[in-house]
Amino acid sequence: MELPELTPAVITLLAVEVALYLAGLATIYFWQFGEGATERQRVRITAWNVSLGDFLLGALVVVLGALALQMTVIGLHRARPEQFSADGWLILQGGAFQLGLLGGALVAHKLIRLRPIDEGAGPACDPAAEPPPWGTVRGGLLLFLASLPLVFAVSLVWQQMLKAAGLPLAQQELIELLRNTDSPGLIVGLAFLAVIVAPIAEETLFRAGLFRYLRTRIPRVAALLISSLVFAALHGNPVAFGPLVALGILLAIAYERTGRIAVPIIAHGLFNLHTLVLLLTGVDL
Repeated sequence: MELPELTPAVITLLAVEVALYLAGLATIYFWQFGEGATERQRVRITAWNVSLGDFLLGALVVVLGALALQMTVIGLHRARPEQFSADGWLILQGGAFQLGLLGGALVAHKLIRLRPIDEGAGPACDPAAEPPPWGTVRGGLLLFLASLPLVFAVSLVWQQMLKAAGLPLAQQELIELLRNTDSPGLIVGLAFLAVIVAPIAEETLFRAGLFRYLRTRIPRVAALLISSLVFAALHGNPVAFGPLVALGILLAIAYERTGRIAVPIIAHGLFNLHTLVLLLTGVDL
């Protein structure tokens, strides 16, 4: 992490960061070893009783939804290229892909619910399990705090591994755009895409979809890894791959323990918001 000039504003930001990371470490300890840790670690999701054929059909619909909307936007861009700035086009293309994924997921959900249910898969937990001992918003906030020190530690190790392998540490295009832009419109567009659209679309697909399907059909560790590897690979950036795998695992565990997809959605949105704030203040991740 490269720091900008140490102005009072930057010093205040760093103090807040230290407080957040300490709160994250305390949250991890509380979840794992504090009073009531056994209850907090209960599995609260039930099996998704859907056949393999229906699951693959849903996955195909999701992919087609993303490609269809993205290709539509590309067609509009080719027809009227003068209507789009280079930066605006990058945001629009990314937003179209994310919205297409979400739209495809909604259509797939309707299609799967209308088809016969496969009764072969058993429940991942006791269907009568009590809800988690915290609210959805509080759970999302605690998960966000816990993710900060863990993902940061993985990021440091991952970057050293890339350097040792002689690979470049190039950031995603959207990150470079946000770091260099001074357009309020672009900042708002990127923030909406990263904090609202992407968390909803990605958590719906990778945690409520892929992870939940795999959870009762293959070993738990494999379900966590596969869903997180696909999630990280979708972002298409080697530097972010390792940290995103770690984040994906944390989000999946939180979904497993709460049974509420809103918890990882909130945490994911807060994590992206935190990254945006650091970039806008000149901190090089």
